[in-house]
Formats: sequence, C-alpha cells, structure tokens
Amino acid sequence: MYFDTAVVWLTIVPLLIALTGLASATLVDQFINKEQRRGLLIIVILLFALIGQNYFEYYLTSFYSNPPLRTLVAICGYSIRPFVIIILLYLLGKRGKIFYTALGLSIINTLIYLTALFSDIAFRITKGNHYDRGPLGFTSHIISLILLVSLVAMSAVDYYRVRKSEAFIPVISMLIVIFTVYLDFKTYDNTPVSFLTGSMVLCSMSYYIWLHLNFVRNHEDDIIKGQNVKLMLSQIQPHFIYNSLSSISELCETEPKRAQKLTDDFAEYLRYNFTAMTTEKLISFEKQLEQTGVYLDIEKERFGDRLNVAYDIKSKDFEIPTLTVHPLVENAVRHGICKHQKGGTVTIRTYETDKENIIEIIDNGVGFDTAAPTDDNETHVGLKNVRTRLAYYGDTMEIKSKLNEGTTATIIVPKTKQRKGTID
Repeated sequence: MYFDTAVVWLTIVPLLIALTGLASATLVDQFINKEQRRGLLIIVILLFALIGQNYFEYYLTSFYSNPPLRTLVAICGYSIRPFVIIILLYLLGKRGKIFYTALGLSIINTLIYLTALFSDIAFRITKGNHYDRGPLGFTSHIISLILLVSLVAMSAVDYYRVRKSEAFIPVISMLIVIFTVYLDFKTYDNTPVSFLTGSMVLCSMSYYIWLHLNFVRNHEDDIIKGQNVKLMLSQIQPHFIYNSLSSISELCETEPKRAQKLTDDFAEYLRYNFTAMTTEKLISFEKQLEQTGVYLDIEKERFGDRLNVAYDIKSKDFEIPTLTVHPLVENAVRHGICKHQKGGTVTIRTYETDKENIIEIIDNGVGFDTAAPTDDNETHVGLKNVRTRLAYYGDTMEIKSKLNEGTTATIIVPKTKQRKGTID
C-alpha cells in the first residue's frame, strides 16, 4: 500500500498541480474572452475527470474486483478523450462542418463503447476481472487520432501568421500523444494514470500557450483597428472638412468645373479613408500615393502657391500598411509648410536597395527639435500610431528634422518579408 501511495504522489499529484496552474492562468489571462475562458476551463474539468477515471480504473483493476463498475469507468475514459480535442477545435474557431463532423464522430465513439454494457463488440470485463478487447476496441484511438490530425492541420492553416517556432507546438504535441499511446500498449494496467492522459495534460498546457500567443496577436489586431479609427479621425479634422467645403463653395460660381473636380476629389478622399479604416490588409504603395495626391490637390487648392509638391518615384512595386504615408505627408503640410511664412515644398521620394524599399517625405518647412518634447499631442499620437502600424508588419520609420530647415520622415520596407494583400 505504501508503494501505491508513492506512485500516486509521483504520477497523479504533479498532473493535478499542472491542471490547477492551467486553470489559474486561464482565469487571470486578460487576453482571452469569456467564451475562450469557458472552453479552456471545460478542458481542465474534463482532464481532472480523466485523471480520476484513470486512477479509479487502476484501483478496480489492481485492488478491488467489480467488473460491472469497471466497465462503466472504462466507458467514461474512452468517451472523454475525444471531447478534449473537440473543445480545442472549437477554441481555434473551427465551428462549421468540420466541427460538427468531429462532434458526430465523438458521439459515435461514445455510443460504440456503451455497447460494452450488453455486448463485447468494443470490449468486455470478464467475471475474473480481465479486460478483453473486441473488434471495435480501437475505435477511441482511431477517432482520437483522426481528430488530433485534424486539429494539427487546422492549426497549420495559421502557419504563415505565426513564427515557425510557434507553428511547431501543435505538431510536437501530436507526436507526443502518438508516442504515449505506444507506451500505454506496453504498460497496460500497470500505472494509475495512463501515459496518454499525462500527455493530454501537458499538450493542453502547450496548446494553451500556443492559443495565448494567438489571443495576444488578435488583441494587438484590435488595438491596430482602434488606432486606425483614431488616426482617421485625426486626419479628417472638422477644420479640414470646413475649409475644403468652403473652397468648393467659392469655386461653384466662378469655376464650376474646378468645383466639380474638387468635389470628386474630396469624396474620393473620404471614401479611401473610411475603407482604409476597416482593413488590416497591406495596400500597394502606388494606391496610397494616389490617395495622398488627392489630399495634396485639395490642400493646394486652399493654399495656392504657398504649397508646392514634388515627386521623385523610382520604386513603387511593393505593399505597405494602410494610412502610413498619408499621415506623414499631412504632418509635413500642416506642421512644416503651413507654419512657414513663405510656405514651401513637400517632396515624396522613393528608391530601393538590394534589401529594402525606401520612402521619404521631405519638407523644407519650419522643422523642429527632435530631442525636445512636443506640445502638439495630436501629432505625437499620430506618429506613434504610424510607427506601431509599421512595426506590426516589420517595417520601420525614422524622423530627422532641423529647426528652420525642414523635416524628413523615412519609411523602410524590407524586401525579405512576405507582403500580401491589397485593397482597391
């Protein structure tokens, strides 16, 4: 009996501690929503039940003979395992045909093992308390393997959205589970908790880490969306709308054709900003340059000869995050050129190196001291949002400025990154 107690401490207790830790982490994880937290806690409960089932079956096998009760306990064990994988599929967002097919297989699995109550087609416990596997005795293993392979395959769909090291987590988990099934066949009925149950606990913890990384990434996506809204609202200021409409109004009587063109440009400007606000995709630099040109045309209509625009485009076949070039150009106009008594020129320049595409927004306006704190919180937030959006896709931004000489904002876009996704 002492040996049995020692075995319990060495096998069951560490798993219970691990599950308790997983439950605690799930409860305090700020990056998961209520539905995800509920799913993870259900997994923890199922695994607690599975550990209890394993030990109870071990006890009924080794110390107390009760074939009918052992049959019920074994049915529970065979039924629980597939449902753990079902919940993981659910947490991955697979809730369509694949999920319901997997759920159907799990229910069929349970029904097959329930036949042990009146048939030996799946298994039976003899009067001598011996386990005899029937022709469908491997149903749970086969269905669990199918579900596990499906889970790993679904996880692999996100391969290009995560680092390679992260993508290996579900693959390694599957290999561990397969190996522990082999160990269980070699040591059947000799351990209070099966190797498979232990591996399911460990793999559930690994999957939680993998899911957590995705939850954090989704949280960052939500932050990016929120920044899009703030950035768009900071760009479409009431005074800009008012001034644009005033310019259009003045032209309606004197130059109706120019007024019509300016109206079309202003509508296109608004359409683009609202579209860009709702997308996470990269867009072509050429498209963003075109829309920035619309903004500059409107501003030039207002400021006349005080605002000049120059283009030096040597590279344009690449993609960048939405709403990145435009805010820098707007800063150059509003805080560089317009604050200069004589106005000035905004230059948009691009070129490429072997490894990078470079975008430069240059103005010869009033400039500023980059080491000094800025009193313009709006500009500070706008630049921070642009920098964050660029960093999310692996791009960088540099700002150089001198008082009374001007400012240069540089966006560096690596060529080595896989950059897909455009909007019209």
